[in-house]
Amino acid sequence: SDVNKNPADFQQKFNSPGKKATTCNRHQLAPILQFGSGFVHPDVMPTMVTMPIWPHLKCFETFRYDGKVCNKFSPMSVTNRFGIYFEEEKTMYDNLIPQIIWRGSDYPFLKCRQGGGSKWSVSQMDIPGPNNPEGFVSGLTHLWGQLSPRWKAVTLSLQAELEAANSNLKEVKPWINFKFTIRDRPGESQRWESFVNNGVSVVTNSYIDANEFATFKYHFDL
Repeated sequence: SDVNKNPADFQQKFNSPGKKATTCNRHQLAPILQFGSGFVHPDVMPTMVTMPIWPHLKCFETFRYDGKVCNKFSPMSVTNRFGIYFEEEKTMYDNLIPQIIWRGSDYPFLKCRQGGGSKWSVSQMDIPGPNNPEGFVSGLTHLWGQLSPRWKAVTLSLQAELEAANSNLKEVKPWINFKFTIRDRPGESQRWESFVNNGVSVVTNSYIDANEFATFKYHFDL
């Protein structure tokens, strides 16, 4: 991205008028522990130290002091229903659903990184074309350059669903399964109503737990 190619330009956006961004000497500044995603180019935030995301910290602590693997990364059992590790079997992978799956909210967490004109709150009124699945997919594709990364992913999923449906073959399934959820924020169900009423499956109200995710071959983090 432009942020990683030109870190000084990125820093300049946050400077006061008339001041020029300069590369910092990281040895003169205190480290910043970032428990999440960090920048690729070290000059964007010179003292940032990328750390594990916070839900994993307890597991690291357990292994460091007790020498044990925490329940989250241990095999699922009667006494450990939160385990996500499954014993590998020879034919297990071949029997999984051959789709890429993702679930998440339409939350504008990258809004501050985008230029003007990006659509971060897409509604039915924003999409040109007839109010049917084909029209919505065509309209979203037309808006591709303005869509957020998650909306682009959901658009690809809609395209794959149409291609599978138009093949008229039961064995042909969409290669991608990306949907928004409406569980995260109040008032979300009203926002998606027009999509649902027109047969456009951009959102799902069903919760997928670790067991169901484990039935898919490929997972995507977006």
